[in-house]
Amino acid sequence: MNSSISKAAAAIYEERRNRSDKLRRIRQQQVHDKFPELDKLDREIAMSGAEMLFEAIDPDRPKTASARKQELIERRNQFIADHGIDPEFDQPAYECDICHDTGYTPAGRCSCYRATIMPLLIDHANLKGLSSISFEQFDENLFSDQTNISNGQGSMSPRENIIAIRNIVKRFADYISNEHSPASVDTSHDFVKSDLPQNMLFLGKPGTGKTYLMACLANYALTRGVTVFYVSAPELFEIMNELRVLQNSFNPEPVRYEQVTALYDSILHADLLLIDDLGTETRAANRYSELLTLIDRRLEPGLHTVISSNADASSLKQTYDERLLSRLMGNYAIYRFYGEDVRLEISRRRRNQSKL
Repeated sequence: MNSSISKAAAAIYEERRNRSDKLRRIRQQQVHDKFPELDKLDREIAMSGAEMLFEAIDPDRPKTASARKQELIERRNQFIADHGIDPEFDQPAYECDICHDTGYTPAGRCSCYRATIMPLLIDHANLKGLSSISFEQFDENLFSDQTNISNGQGSMSPRENIIAIRNIVKRFADYISNEHSPASVDTSHDFVKSDLPQNMLFLGKPGTGKTYLMACLANYALTRGVTVFYVSAPELFEIMNELRVLQNSFNPEPVRYEQVTALYDSILHADLLLIDDLGTETRAANRYSELLTLIDRRLEPGLHTVISSNADASSLKQTYDERLLSRLMGNYAIYRFYGEDVRLEISRRRRNQSKL
């Protein structure tokens, strides 16, 4: 998990513990103010506990503190019962009684951890207007069911093709969710790790479903505790360029340098990185050695990258150098999207509805 999210989650749990302890002390003081006798008993019990420690240190000291403490505890319990006082008045009221607001149990992460980090994951993911898209909303009928072999589409219709890719992406989502949060995977969905890629490359014209499926994958993974970061190619190159300028600056502006460094750290270490519209970056931003470095560093186990491009394979060869193409072709499973721009179909449906 990204270190900034882990730190933010730890800070949330620490704040919860501090808040519960503060409220505990307030409640305890209120009860003691109302019942001075109970306050005195609690002080005497604390003193007897200290006396037990002294007795343990000094073997010649008379061993009377344990019996004294037990007598005081019994008197205290009776006093609380007689006056209808909540026996837990001096105990913290944790938000999570399982982990006591630590986020962890002896068996691992507590069940409350996912709910705690979910807002952090969503804020961190940079999904913007794509945050509401899901597999459940996927409408296969937006895609044509007509084949067009002469247009390089093969024997499958755009609808058959997008359904096949959707199913693979869903299995891929289950796989990486299970990899990073085993308890969250949809076990009803069968998958085999060995037949799934570590990374994916989506190629196809605009409006053929690439960004939509990336958003489905991102939102599905987010709800299962996977750290996700979405970035367009122009935005990515801008971040890398600014980081390089700041690093080479004699006296970089500290706040901005920290912000850009943290942003690049999120890109570099996210469990799932989504780079959209590769090839739309400006020529002036084409510092592909930096992209190559990023891709190479993200080939380590546990990190997954999905890249989309409106260019076809031949266009990519004309734009990018051989080293970058070698990484993409050798380490990414390539999925081709085709058909007409589905946004035109959506627009047509809206016009028809407005006529009704």
